Amino acid sequence: MDSKLTILAVFLVLLANVESRSTVRSLSSVYRGQNCRGGNLLKIHTEKCSTFSGKRHCLAKCDGSRTSDPTTRIKIESVGGRKCIQFTKNENGTQYLYALKVVNGTNVVFEEHGCQKPIEDGFLFEESVIRIRSGNSKRFVYKKYNTMCLATDCDGNLSLISTTNKIKSMCRFLKLK
Repeated sequence: MDSKLTILAVFLVLLANVESRSTVRSLSSVYRGQNCRGGNLLKIHTEKCSTFSGKRHCLAKCDGSRTSDPTTRIKIESVGGRKCIQFTKNENGTQYLYALKVVNGTNVVFEEHGCQKPIEDGFLFEESVIRIRSGNSKRFVYKKYNTMCLATDCDGNLSLISTTNKIKSMCRFLKLK
């Protein structure tokens, strides 16, 4: 009986590891990949952080160029039917969690908080899937307030822009493994 429980426990640990590995990925801007030069991966710049109202904010840009760069590896967590975009940094044996947050209406930063509860609305996005006619390709859109979406420009800056009833190509992202 004990050996069956041990085998079951090992299986569950392996399953949990496989599941957690599959959710760590890079998020790529379709717009930057097609129209701009430079990197097109969502990236946290932990060397460019400041403290605001007692919370650490780090620069978030779409200027990453390699999926092997740990600063482009993120998790998209489900929280109450919406999505939270999280980055985990291990530094000197301590784990720091950052989550993408909308501040000042349209600006976007990574705030040291993570996607754990309690979580403010500024961290949560509605994820929409757009299927592309050719093949099974999917594009992901991260919306706020049903009228704004997470977007990037050719400078790699992230912000919320108005969708005006049409999803602009600047708002489309790919999930890369």
